[in-house]
Amino acid sequence: MKLNSSNIFNLFYFLILVIWVCIFSPINAKAQNTLIDSAASRVEDNDSLRVDSALINSDILELQEKTVQGSMSRTHLNKEVSRVRLTREELKKVVAAQGDPLKALTTLPGTSNQNDLSVRPFVRGGKSEETQVLWNGIPLLQPYHFGSIYSVFNIESLEDLTLYTGGFPVEIGNALSGALFMRSRPSPIDSLALSADLSLLRGNAYAGIPLVKNKLGISFAYQAFWYDWVFNRGMDLLGAFVSDPQFQKDKKQIENYVDLPNFKDTQLGLDWKINSEWSAEYTGIISKDIFKVKNLTTHDYVNGQEVSPNYYAWDLFFGKPTDKREKLQNVDTLALVDVDNSFHAITLHWQANEKWNLDQTIAYQGQDWHVGFYDNSIWIDSITPDEKFAGVRIAAPSTKILKLNNQTYDWRLDAKGYLTEKFCLRLGASYSKRESQFETNLPRPAFEIIVNGNPDALDAMGYYNPNGFVYRRGDPAVSVNTDYLTALTQLIHFNYAGNLATNYSAGYTSGEYNFDEKHRVTLGLRAEMDDYSVNPFLSPRFAYFQSLSKKDEFTFASGLYSQNDFAFNIRSANPNLQSEKAFHLNFEWTHSFSKLYRLEWQVYQKNYFDLVVPYLVNTRHLDWNSDILSNFDSTSFKALPKELQDSVIGRFGVRQLGYRNGGTGKAAGSEISFFYNPNSAVIQPPQIELGL
Repeated sequence: MKLNSSNIFNLFYFLILVIWVCIFSPINAKAQNTLIDSAASRVEDNDSLRVDSALINSDILELQEKTVQGSMSRTHLNKEVSRVRLTREELKKVVAAQGDPLKALTTLPGTSNQNDLSVRPFVRGGKSEETQVLWNGIPLLQPYHFGSIYSVFNIESLEDLTLYTGGFPVEIGNALSGALFMRSRPSPIDSLALSADLSLLRGNAYAGIPLVKNKLGISFAYQAFWYDWVFNRGMDLLGAFVSDPQFQKDKKQIENYVDLPNFKDTQLGLDWKINSEWSAEYTGIISKDIFKVKNLTTHDYVNGQEVSPNYYAWDLFFGKPTDKREKLQNVDTLALVDVDNSFHAITLHWQANEKWNLDQTIAYQGQDWHVGFYDNSIWIDSITPDEKFAGVRIAAPSTKILKLNNQTYDWRLDAKGYLTEKFCLRLGASYSKRESQFETNLPRPAFEIIVNGNPDALDAMGYYNPNGFVYRRGDPAVSVNTDYLTALTQLIHFNYAGNLATNYSAGYTSGEYNFDEKHRVTLGLRAEMDDYSVNPFLSPRFAYFQSLSKKDEFTFASGLYSQNDFAFNIRSANPNLQSEKAFHLNFEWTHSFSKLYRLEWQVYQKNYFDLVVPYLVNTRHLDWNSDILSNFDSTSFKALPKELQDSVIGRFGVRQLGYRNGGTGKAAGSEISFFYNPNSAVIQPPQIELGL
C-alpha cells in the first residue's frame, strides 16, 4: 500500500477505532480467537479467508463485525506444475540479477544462461530458442540487446515474472522447454510513484503519475548502459598519471573513434479505468543499440571534389595552376552495429460479472538490424575521352553486412469464467502475421555472436558424420600450410537475401474442476496452424493435483508441445519445415515443514521429435577471393588432373547450411527446491463497520 494523506488518515482512524472497541466493547472470546487464528492462516498467495457476519450488541454502541475464520488451504488450489513466480520486489533483491530480471533466472533450479555474458535462458537442457518469452501474453521476437548481454526489460516497469519449465497452461502458448510470462507494471491511478537505481555501468528510473485520480494514470521508465562513458572517464583518470605520449595518443583515438556497445530503453504505460466493468491499458517499449568503430584517414581533394590518390598525383603534373589541391583528414566507419527494437500493445479488459472476464490485446513489434564491417575505399581509375584522368570510388561497406527487418502484428483474445463454484472454463484465440526482409553475408560465427550471443563457432557446422572424417594439416594440391580444420569455418557461407511472410493462428480451451479441497484436475487442448505446416497441430494438456495430507501434496502433468518460430535463415533454406515437437512428463511432491518452510521435489522427462537438423551442403563452387586459395587460381586449377580437381572441390568447396526435420532426443532430470517465506502470516486487517 502506498501511503498518501488519505491512506494515513484512514489508517489512523482505524487504529483509534480498534483501541476504542478493545477498551469499551465487550467483544466475546470467540471473536478475539478468530482474529488471532486468522493471522497465521496466510501461506503465500494460496490461502483463502472465509468471512461470516455477526452482530455484537454493546451498551455504548452497536457494531457489525465481520469475523474472520482462518483455515489453512491446500497449496494445490492455486498451484501450477513447474511454475515459479517472482515479483518486482523479489527480483530487485537478487544480487546476481544486476538490474536485469532475466539474469535472476539463473538462481532458479533447472535454469542457466547461454554463457556468462548472455541472459538468454537454457531451461532443463533445452536450447535458448526453446524458451518462449511473452510480454502481456504476446510472444516477443527477440527481447535482447546486442550480443544478448542484457534484455530490454526495465525491472521497475515489471509487475512480475512467471517461468514455466513444464506443464505449460494452454493460454501461455507452445514452447519446447520453457515459457517466460512477463507482466507490465500498471500505471498508478491513485498516488505518485518514483524510483531510480544508478551504478557505474547502467541506470534506470521510473515515474508513475495519476492524471485523473482513480481513473487515468501514466508511467514512464528509462534505462541506459553507459559503459562507454565510464570507460572513457577511467582512461582520463589514468591519463592524469601517465605521461607517455603514445598512451595519450591511443587514449584520444579510442575516445574519439570507438563507441563501445551501449543501449537505451524507454517504456511507456497508460492505464484507464473506464468504469466498474471496463478498463484499458497501453504499454510500449522502444530500445536502441549502438556499437561503432571509426578511423581517421587521409582523403585527396581537387577544387573541393574528392578524387583518387592516383588522380591527385597525376594532376600535380598535368593539372591547371589554378586548381586547389589539398589533403584532408576524414573519419571513416570501420564497423557498425545499429539495432532498433519496438513493441506496442493495447489491452481491453471487460469484467462482465463476478464469474466472467475477457481480455483482448492488439500489438505491433518491429526490429531493424543494421550491421556492417567496412573496408578501405576502392578506387577504379580510368581515362576520359579528353584524355584526362578520372576515378570512381566504391565506398564502404564491404560484402560483410547484415540487414534484417522484422515486423509482427498480433491479436489475442482470452476469456475466463466459472460455470459453477467448482468448474472454471478458459477460452481463447490468437492470430499473428509476421514479415521479414533480410540480406546477409556475414560469417556465421559473427552473426551468432552479434545477434544471439552465441560464441560457439562449431554450432554452424551441422552434425558430423557418425563414422568420422579425416583432415590433414595441408593439401599438396593447394598449399602444404593450409590448416583444413581452421579453413572449414571460412568455407561455410551465411548468405541469404529475400523476404518471408507468414500467418499464425491458434485457439485453445481448458477446463479446471475442483472435486473437493484435496483433488483438482485440469484438461486443455490447443490447436495451432501456420502457412507452412498447413495442417493444424493439436496440443493436449493434462494436470492432476492431489493433497496427500495436511503437509504433503502430489502433482502430475503431461502435454504435447510444438514450436515453429524458426529464424529467417532456417525458414529461407527450407520453407517446408514442420514444427518441432516435444512430449513432457512432470511429477512433483511438496512437503510443508511449517507455514514458513516448504520443500519441492520435481522429476521430469522430455521426448523430442521432428527436430530441425542442420547439415552442410557442398556447393562444389570455389571462392577464388578467399585467403584459402590465395596461391591458386582458376587457370592452374583447370590444369590439374580430374582426381585432384575433385579433391580440391571436396575439401575447399563453399558450404551452405541446409535444414530438415528428423532429429530426436530425450531429456530427463530431477530438481529439489527449498522455499522460505517469512511473510506468509501477514493478512489484511478485518473490516469493521458501524451499525447505527
